[in-house]
Amino acid sequence: MDFEFLYTYIKTIISEEKDYVMSVIDSLKYSKNDFFEKVEYELMENDFNEGLEVVQFFALCVSKDREKDVKESLLEDILRRLDIPTDNEDNSNFFSDMYNKYIDTYVNYLIDNCLSPLIFPIEFGGVIVYLLIGSKKYLEKPPEMIMEILKNWYEKEEPILFGKQILTKPFFYKKLINRKTLNIIPSYNDNNLYLLLEGNIKVELDYSTVSMLDYHDNIRFNATDIQKISYNPVYALGYTFEPEINFLDWFDIYLYVMAILDVDLEDLEKIKLSYMTFLDFINNHICEKIYADGTIIEEDLFFNVLKINIKNIKEFIRRKRRSGDF
Repeated sequence: MDFEFLYTYIKTIISEEKDYVMSVIDSLKYSKNDFFEKVEYELMENDFNEGLEVVQFFALCVSKDREKDVKESLLEDILRRLDIPTDNEDNSNFFSDMYNKYIDTYVNYLIDNCLSPLIFPIEFGGVIVYLLIGSKKYLEKPPEMIMEILKNWYEKEEPILFGKQILTKPFFYKKLINRKTLNIIPSYNDNNLYLLLEGNIKVELDYSTVSMLDYHDNIRFNATDIQKISYNPVYALGYTFEPEINFLDWFDIYLYVMAILDVDLEDLEKIKLSYMTFLDFINNHICEKIYADGTIIEEDLFFNVLKINIKNIKEFIRRKRRSGDF
């Protein structure tokens, strides 16, 4: 899966009264296989919409940092699949399998409907959306109806660059569902007011930012600070990752995977290898690496604490399974 890209397919059925129902499939909501199964199903369903206008297009979202790479590759990759000669024959499979499958699906849609490819890069708040549509004629700009649908989609989803990932706000904020609001608190760090939610998550009152409550907010340590000290690689390895809340989310996944796998937790070298592989993944795809001036604890101490955390989670899962909660 490409975490730096957001793959989207949008289908809109428009009634005679010009009301429309929008269906959105994106790579945040579905795994790779499920994503393409859903898209292919929606493409096939067009036969059942006789008498209704159906508008469909693909939208590939990337950060501005990746704009040049995608711009140089996208059109050539599409033309190559259409057996149209291109200037650069060495760019095949430049990106991942997910990217190539996405382009394959778009090209198959063009071929099945006897359409020509049209690509329009549109910037929304630092995210570049490559609008991929099919048309029987050349267009200098997207049709008004498609732009109206695209803007409506953007207002609802608002894709944002979060670290190195492209996320949508509904996907990001779903972690807040069912959390109780405990208080409205000021932060000594920036003088802003925040909602304090269960789990020591703080949310700016306009919902523009979500982060973890820490020592800098209320000048006292809490459970989140203790957790971050034991989980943060900066103390032993000399670097950390931002956004911190994103790193901690992925670290929870790492802990869970380590807890359910049959890993010899007494083999500290294996734990080190797994953790360093995890950090490489975070650095390459998820967060920005931030370096500190130095370290304050020994690596072996850090990894022994990590081992204890994994053991505790493994035991917690074992008890839950025994009680039938899992």
